[in-house]
Amino acid sequence: MAQDFVGWTLAEAIERVTGAKRPEDGADRFWTMVQENRLRLFGRPASRAEPQPIPAAEIASLEIRDYEGSELAGVDPRSPAYRTVVCFPTIHSPDAINVLDRMSIREAFQKFVLDDPELVVAHAKARKSDAQYDSIVRLFHHAMVQSGKWPLNLRRSWVVRDPKDRDSWPYLIDGPVNRYVARAQQILFERQLAFFAPLVAGRLIAVGDPARRGDAEAILSTIWSHQSYYLDFWKGDVIQIDENSQNPPTDMFKCRWRAVQFRRAAPDLADGLQPALGKARGEWTVVIELTEGEDAVFRALQTEFPFGTRGEPKGAINDRVRAFLAASGLRKTISDSTIKRCRSKVRFSEFN
Repeated sequence: MAQDFVGWTLAEAIERVTGAKRPEDGADRFWTMVQENRLRLFGRPASRAEPQPIPAAEIASLEIRDYEGSELAGVDPRSPAYRTVVCFPTIHSPDAINVLDRMSIREAFQKFVLDDPELVVAHAKARKSDAQYDSIVRLFHHAMVQSGKWPLNLRRSWVVRDPKDRDSWPYLIDGPVNRYVARAQQILFERQLAFFAPLVAGRLIAVGDPARRGDAEAILSTIWSHQSYYLDFWKGDVIQIDENSQNPPTDMFKCRWRAVQFRRAAPDLADGLQPALGKARGEWTVVIELTEGEDAVFRALQTEFPFGTRGEPKGAINDRVRAFLAASGLRKTISDSTIKRCRSKVRFSEFN
């Protein structure tokens, strides 16, 4: 989740998430956000060269030694110190999937997207800078906000008002805006993209109670970028535009999965197995658009064959694909022809 996001120094983080002009003035509020897991800290302990996540159990025993140098020291001299500390919004953190594991989508979306600390500060600046800000966003209040519907395939800029006010959630702004409003739009757009990215990539799985009869099931990764699906962030449901709606907008959506919760995907063992197997690491990519059934097969290929399928018997490949789909709840049955079609539409490329 953090591939394209550059973490902040402590001084920069405090300014961004509190609005304080001096780091010292916002330090207490900053530490509260860290303890609430709204922000994640990584640093290099004296005994290690590589940065690592700073354990939550140690946060209360640390204090900022150098704001600009981004260093933490223990309140107790015996406590570990951390150099080159980097701060991330939780949804952009390198370990974000670990944080999201077992969380409900409702709680996670509100906490890490709508209530993002930097977004709250940016929103306040936008309201202060533009007298027309409120009147513009209110035009979209009844269409999107009261219903709590959030498009999964969001391609336009959005702005969030005061997250403490239930009557003031995301509103769309069209037309030219000043730099403060544009900044608030950009932050929200970045957060929602980071939120859905691991679901699209299959690194995080969402499980929900299907509206039709059946046990809880995993939601296909293709759903999270499909233009007809929305997140009902009041209820934590995934809903879909009802093409057979008789009285829009009152019955515009139909529920597809209820009470959605995150699960970490099966760990990628490729890095650990590579030296022992002597195989080249690579990447699976889609060449031709996949159907829902083929997408499930693609997920299985990514997980079960991190080094590709070269040299593997066709029967063994199909058996492992079926075993993965059954164990993960993605598909109870899958035909040989569907697996064959998927394999013809995807490619495995070895890293150089």
